[in-house]
Amino acid sequence: DSMGNIQWNRCYGGSEKEGLLDILEVSDGYLAACQSGSNDGDLLNSGYHVGYWNNGDPTADTWIVKFDFNGNILWQKCYGGSKHDNPTKIFATEKGYRVFNNTYSKDGDVFGNNSITDTYSDIWTFEIDSVGNLLSSQCFGSLYDESLYDGVFKLSDAQYAIAAQAMSYEWSCVEENDIVLFKITDTLIDGTSSNILPKIINAYPSPAQQVINFDNAGPFPITTSIIDPLGIKKDELLLSPGSNSIELINYCPGMYIYKYNARGQIITEKFIVY
Repeated sequence: DSMGNIQWNRCYGGSEKEGLLDILEVSDGYLAACQSGSNDGDLLNSGYHVGYWNNGDPTADTWIVKFDFNGNILWQKCYGGSKHDNPTKIFATEKGYRVFNNTYSKDGDVFGNNSITDTYSDIWTFEIDSVGNLLSSQCFGSLYDESLYDGVFKLSDAQYAIAAQAMSYEWSCVEENDIVLFKITDTLIDGTSSNILPKIINAYPSPAQQVINFDNAGPFPITTSIIDPLGIKKDELLLSPGSNSIELINYCPGMYIYKYNARGQIITEKFIVY
């Protein structure tokens, strides 16, 4: 309380090591960004990705825990792969939460790790909704080592500035412990990335459930790529002039983007499946 008296205290975790890296106060409690190598205790059914160091110790996942103001766990989930993953910063967004991490993994929830071997780490960011469902996952880095500590600054839900430690020559680093500064942008929600040309392909309805229509207003067929919420190409369609109906049997709920080439410019739009 305001006088320094303990009102409650509690331990969280399992039979292996846990560490708290960042914590965020929200309207109904707290969101803790932790690392954990456990698959039991409070992490039961967390989705921990089993992995081991060379000495046999378990590697860590990023463990996100939501608990109320009295310390009761509301939900908890692990994110990562079979190698070591740990969070550094967590931010609230309009869609849920964005987490920044270091990762040595190239499987599981981790997509696009650039490191040449699993002895080097990449910077990894992922976004989840309000109950922990994974919305997107992306790595930043190069062939060698990039390490992120506390150097993440939120400019908006769409833009973050990052200061990291790097030894990547591809990033013009000349020493093993150079500092690299860069900015990332979520083009799905950043208004500065609007297209210059009029929209030729229009997708509706959005949100869609079973079928989505793509109207091609042009005189020729147009090849259109669909990217899923994790940034992976889901489909490539050749859309004829007029209306084209696509069944969404294999589409999970989430936000998708579709891209096509119009007069040499890549046009990017989005639709939602629920």
